[in-house]
Amino acid sequence: NLEWGVRDDPDRCRALGLFILGSCNRNDCLAYDPHYIYMNAPAGDYWIIVDGRDNSTIAYTLTIHCGDNPLPVELTSFDAVSEENGVHLRWTVASELDNDGFEIQRSNADSEDWVIIGYVRGRGTVSSSATYNFVDVDVVASRSYTYRLLSVGVNGEQETLGLVSATYTSAEPSVASEFRFLGNYPNPFNPSTLLRFETAEASEIAIEVFDVQGRLVSRLLSGVVAAGVHEVSFHADGLPSGLYLARLRAGSNSDLLKMILLK
Repeated sequence: NLEWGVRDDPDRCRALGLFILGSCNRNDCLAYDPHYIYMNAPAGDYWIIVDGRDNSTIAYTLTIHCGDNPLPVELTSFDAVSEENGVHLRWTVASELDNDGFEIQRSNADSEDWVIIGYVRGRGTVSSSATYNFVDVDVVASRSYTYRLLSVGVNGEQETLGLVSATYTSAEPSVASEFRFLGNYPNPFNPSTLLRFETAEASEIAIEVFDVQGRLVSRLLSGVVAAGVHEVSFHADGLPSGLYLARLRAGSNSDLLKMILLK
């Protein structure tokens, strides 16, 4: 199963084609298609030719899936760690195939039922590794939890990837600051990340995002927020890769958070 595509204007690539050859001989063509190829062939060496008949140079991506039933997601690690603001889940994948995202489920000693607590978007079909993060903030001190990670395909099919357990150990509450950022997950991110912040009392809060030139690129929140831990999403669609600064303001006080967009 071999798929390919171009990263340029499709109108400039109408003459582009893909050939699979059994040997270094154009007459020994096993398959041809202008966009997508399915083929079965024994193990061995094959030649792949991308033919642009208009003599132009085009950047392209090429993905090869080997085996009868390639895994939609190849999981390499899955961990759960108790942190100050909740249980931090982190998992790494080596590749993804038609992956819409990851569903996070949780159970505890009081119940054997699985409850959906979150969803993290995947990257579709890629052959490169990536690390994902999710923080379960709805936890109780000294209680143990089991987490189940599932991949969800673009067709809706689900597959269980792994299980981990952790006991949440709460830290002593901080009284050093009236309000502050608790971080963002994931970081680096693409194309969205979840910012967490806390306030000791109800406050007029504004959260804005700036690029490294100091230009405002997004206004995430403006209004009165109750005391406690809160979340707000930052979607960076259409923005270039780089460093971005989130600023949390309450009156004359402010807090900054550095975020890295990596496309």
